[in-house]
Amino acid sequence: MPVRRRKRDTTPRLHRVVARYSDEEWAAVEAAAAAADLTPSGWVAMAGLHLATGAALPPAHRPVTAEVRSALAELVMARAESAKAGSNLNQAVRAFNASGEAPEFLARAIVSADRALVALGAAADTIESQARR
Repeated sequence: MPVRRRKRDTTPRLHRVVARYSDEEWAAVEAAAAAADLTPSGWVAMAGLHLATGAALPPAHRPVTAEVRSALAELVMARAESAKAGSNLNQAVRAFNASGEAPEFLARAIVSADRALVALGAAADTIESQARR
């Protein structure tokens, strides 16, 4: 898939910077550029200008940390677990409403729903704390 080129200014750019990277640094630049759908040189130019001017990088161009990736994976799993727990809890309440007695799996359904909500909250807190950095 071709990467998007940075939009050109009408004013010519006369100054050039040549940067050198280790293999690890270059891999990080390439990964960040690919994630932002830019060329490596375009991403470095954009990131450098934003740092130099004090402007924040647009959210779509910020590198994603391993901590955020992990939190997103947890969020996806917690979302699936909360859907299952909600379904089980709904079935338990339906059985209670039909018979007037709490089914034996009601307590497990409540614990499962509570655990899923705690996991969702923890993942959301991690993502929120990373977003504020």
